[in-house]
Amino acid sequence: MPSDQLMIDISQDLERIDNVMTRIIFDEEAATDFKRDPNATLVRFGLHPPTDAETNARVNRTFYAVMQNAELSRLVEEHYRTFAPDRADEFAQRHLDGLNAGRIENDLDLDLAAAEHLFRAPETLQKIFRSLLYDLNSRGILRNRYPVEEIDDFVDRLVVSIRERKPIAEHPVLEEWDRNYGVGGFHFGAEAVEVGPIATAYTAVEMGLLVTVFGLASRLPEAETFSLAAKGDRRAAIRLATMSRIVNFGADLLLHAQQFERR
Repeated sequence: MPSDQLMIDISQDLERIDNVMTRIIFDEEAATDFKRDPNATLVRFGLHPPTDAETNARVNRTFYAVMQNAELSRLVEEHYRTFAPDRADEFAQRHLDGLNAGRIENDLDLDLAAAEHLFRAPETLQKIFRSLLYDLNSRGILRNRYPVEEIDDFVDRLVVSIRERKPIAEHPVLEEWDRNYGVGGFHFGAEAVEVGPIATAYTAVEMGLLVTVFGLASRLPEAETFSLAAKGDRRAAIRLATMSRIVNFGADLLLHAQQFERR
């Protein structure tokens, strides 16, 4: 169980992610809605609070900017190559059982271990936050334009708050978009990499699916799964369909992000 308020904040949110993402990925209408308007879809499923149209559009722009940030993805990918949780086999089995049942299901302890793996690397945290905020700043997505020095100061203070395990509500704030949204100490969504609810979808993908890819996916016998499914194994067929759905959803999002950015 989490032992400090920051991890308690995170655990309360992470418990909701898998269920919501499963519902979105496996519901054709919801998946289409998510690509068109990700934040409104997360609001509808209760993962984000309601907001006005301007803030909703800013959150959506942020989401797709994050997906297009190659440096950010590289930093996260490189860091999690060293992620080796003690109970990896148990976590892999939990994930596999979920796939067999047609859903995304990670052990909460895996998500918390993944968060710890990042929180214990302050230099990596700084690089991740700076990459994210530099990009949002240069694209004009943030409400204000900031000099590099101001972003660096904010990131330094944010990383100190994380290292001191302060609750999210006590983290520094760079800017407010409304009472629930902004960059800093806002707490409603799933801020395992905390920059407010804008990071929930990024968190779900990077801290959930990416951790699964690098920490567990190599343990799943994909070729064997296809063979078993072809021979009539129902659980293998469900597992294969679930894995394919997740991959297709991710690929569709990436393509949509590229089209969104061109617009």
